[in-house]
Amino acid sequence: MALLLLAGIGVLSSLLANIPVVAASLIMTKGYLVAAEAVPELALAGGFTDWPAATLPVFIAMMFGATLGGNATLIGASANIVSVGICASQGERVTFMRFVRYGLPITVVQLAMGALYVLALATLMG
Repeated sequence: MALLLLAGIGVLSSLLANIPVVAASLIMTKGYLVAAEAVPELALAGGFTDWPAATLPVFIAMMFGATLGGNATLIGASANIVSVGICASQGERVTFMRFVRYGLPITVVQLAMGALYVLALATLMG
């Protein structure tokens, strides 16, 4: 589940703004953990803090996917847009496809490294 979440959120985050993706995925992840009976239904409440250690890799995978996935495209993170604006002000035009040509391979490597970390963490927790 954690690796699927990392990949799925990574793709969504490359195409949408990170903050709404994280907000939606947090609700979805909590709902999944309740449905999988990993946590009680009370976990859907805002103040729930009694998360079992076994759920940590799932939340870390979500974090990696959302944060690193935004590096793939120009619209994936607001910092990307700011950077391209700075380049433009200096006379260097960065198109969407030029950004993807560099951003996508780097993002794939970053997500793969995040997946290895999540797998190691899941092994230690499980």
